[in-house]
Amino acid sequence: MAYPTEIPPKYYDAIKRHYNENWDNRKIAVKIVKEEGITAATPEIIRKYVALYRTELTESKINRENTSITKSFDFDPDSETITVPGSWYEEQPTYEIPHGYNSTLIINDIHVPFHDVTALRAALKYGRDRGIDSIYINGDLMDFYALSFFSKDPKYRKFKAECEAGEAFFQGLRATFPGVKIWYKLGNHEERFERYLRDKAEDLDGLVTIESLMNLKEYGIEVIDGRRIVKHGKLYLLHGHEIRVSSALVNIARTVRLRTTVNTIVGHHHKTQEDYNKDLADQITGSWAVGCLCGLRPDYMPVNNWNHGFAHLEKSPGGTFQIHNKKVINGRIL
Repeated sequence: MAYPTEIPPKYYDAIKRHYNENWDNRKIAVKIVKEEGITAATPEIIRKYVALYRTELTESKINRENTSITKSFDFDPDSETITVPGSWYEEQPTYEIPHGYNSTLIINDIHVPFHDVTALRAALKYGRDRGIDSIYINGDLMDFYALSFFSKDPKYRKFKAECEAGEAFFQGLRATFPGVKIWYKLGNHEERFERYLRDKAEDLDGLVTIESLMNLKEYGIEVIDGRRIVKHGKLYLLHGHEIRVSSALVNIARTVRLRTTVNTIVGHHHKTQEDYNKDLADQITGSWAVGCLCGLRPDYMPVNNWNHGFAHLEKSPGGTFQIHNKKVINGRIL
């Protein structure tokens, strides 16, 4: 069969519906034949039409870009506007914790199923004893070991079991705190799952989510995207991976304060620290790094300076707040 010079009208709409610029032509053709029920043509024939469609799109794009480039920065003598090409940039708005939550337990870096049972229990008991009205899980609740890039121990490559352990955690958390608001901000370890979908299971992207894996809606857990900035009154909450710093960073809290220049609390570094600054106008800015609740001597880094910890945020009606940045040493809260 000679290579086609035009696409028959009966195939054009089907190709347009199923075209994906990130797929090769044969994959698109197979999908079209399967989903459109086309029996009069083989995938190989459709593939050639898809290739022609791709060429048409490319040529059209080049023509549009050339036109845009030549006109982008031409001043209209009768106008103050300048036309520029469209942008792909998208910005997520800051997520603001609603008013009314004045006693929040902040926990992070639990790394289920590699959590430390004693430290985690101590943090949750502290929150229950103080009658908190909300819990903020600040990233890396899950480890997602099975989806890591690193070399993995076969005995831990059990993704389904990891998800079951995660759901068991949320089930117990909701039973312990039945009327408490719970937010779950994703961290860099949760991004392992999102990256896996993009790289190896793109057909499932959007169909399988962290919420569905652990039935989070059933437990009333609100999930917040890991790259989204979160604000609770005058305090900003980041997991910590949003700020690019060296993994060998020593003065975590000070670096965070210098980078953000606002009141900020982070996890990610598995270390409890605080830093404050008073400027010439007597305005005080603080930053807090919160300890982890996972095992402290993992095989991949048995020597480290991590410590167990969590934080308790108390807000006043006037907007001021206090952070109780707690360490947990051998099960005791300090």
